Amino acid sequence: VIVTHLHQDHAGGCTVLTAQGYKPAFPNATYYFQKGEWDAARHADAQTVNGYRVEEVMKPLAENGVVKFLDGDSDICEGVQVRLTPGHTQFHQSVLIRAEENTYCYVGDLIPTTHHLKPIYTMAYDLYPRETFINKQHLVEQASKENWILIWSHDLEIPWSKIVPNEQGEYVAEPI
Repeated sequence: VIVTHLHQDHAGGCTVLTAQGYKPAFPNATYYFQKGEWDAARHADAQTVNGYRVEEVMKPLAENGVVKFLDGDSDICEGVQVRLTPGHTQFHQSVLIRAEENTYCYVGDLIPTTHHLKPIYTMAYDLYPRETFINKQHLVEQASKENWILIWSHDLEIPWSKIVPNEQGEYVAEPI
């Protein structure tokens, strides 16, 4: 299980509540997190604490020994890698999947919807907006150049798309 970051809307499904308390939702799986993200969540401050669920998610995963910590860009298995894409959180990661002729990128909250595609569009909840801008710009340019399929975590209308330049030279989502 690869999680882009530890905010409850992305990591909350990693555990389930049982009669014995919270347990890993997939007890035989390995859960991949950036070590820095884990540490930031464990030491959250007043601004960030409400985004994380340490007792319900992090503690049960750690106690069951199913966590593998990553340190930056990492290969998970053949064809699957994570790329550090800070901005939304300092250690946010995006997931790249290379299968047959396609590259898919699950962008997480770096670009939560196609409406956030322009690099200048950052969210108030982005903890590092300048990093969001820079990393979004780089990822979108590469996705367009290399014909990636982007997977949107919060877009209700367009779950995945390619990125193409429009007549004005701006990058736009082309639903597939």
